[in-house]
Amino acid sequence: MERPPAYTELGRHIWDLFNLGCDPGFIRLDWKSKTCDGVEFGYCGKFGLESGRFAGNVSVGRPFSSRDLDVTSRWASDGTLGGRVDFYRLVRGVDLTFDAAFSPSTGNKLALARASLTRAALRVEAEANFEEVGTTATLSTVFRSGHWLMGAWTQLGGPNGVDTQWSGSAGYELGKRQLMVTIEGGRFLNLLMSQPFGPLDVAFSMAKPLPGVSDRVAHLADTVRKPWMLEPKRSQMRSTLGSDRCSLMMALAAKFQWGAHSTVTATVTFDGFLGLAFSHVLSPGIKLALCNSLNLNTLNSGGHAVGIGLEFES
Repeated sequence: MERPPAYTELGRHIWDLFNLGCDPGFIRLDWKSKTCDGVEFGYCGKFGLESGRFAGNVSVGRPFSSRDLDVTSRWASDGTLGGRVDFYRLVRGVDLTFDAAFSPSTGNKLALARASLTRAALRVEAEANFEEVGTTATLSTVFRSGHWLMGAWTQLGGPNGVDTQWSGSAGYELGKRQLMVTIEGGRFLNLLMSQPFGPLDVAFSMAKPLPGVSDRVAHLADTVRKPWMLEPKRSQMRSTLGSDRCSLMMALAAKFQWGAHSTVTATVTFDGFLGLAFSHVLSPGIKLALCNSLNLNTLNSGGHAVGIGLEFES
């Protein structure tokens, strides 16, 4: 039986169906390379077509397989320096991660420590984030029984001192056929589901506030309205609801595998946003993605964006 994933990876296949492969409004370049002795180089750069601003980062990683250890260093275009050390299988099923970053221009510092325990049917993770504004502790667990998954996530601390947040998930997973239901803090209900039809994969997402929730409660408003910006991290799955029209948020996604090297993706939200994308493997290790987003509410007055993504891997 497959081991349970991390809590942040629950429903990952469904989230990926909402991913257009590039960001509308940006030109993105990704490059990965690996030397003969195992050193990994990575680069990611984004250029905003409207803002004219550029952002990027470079990473260098070296795995030490004999010691079950990975070391990675990072540099970002804003001057931020970072490093990460991953220890694998210190004890049976136990992994440790230490991450730190420093910005010389602002003096901001942050650190992260994570420990995970994985067994045949259970995965437990504990994480501590140390920032200048405060310390945050996160604990999550996922249990698998056959094709059924159940998970819980809680976060303590933050800038305001003692601030507790929690969520719970339950779902069914059978290959690409998945169903996931999540309750965020007893305030929001989120439903994710996907169904394959041969080369076509279809996904559905719905987020609804539970009775008695005020409009200031945060969750998934932006991500469901613009599904191509989805990022499956609980800390980034919250945004302030701005109006009553966001009380029920729904989105559909479809991804068609066109031959062995091309995919076509379409996403639509029920409040009038449409995303389209086409990706093609030009040659082994080179992939091109084209995407656009359309605001159907202002179809004749603008508010649309296009994006280009290019990936190199060697």
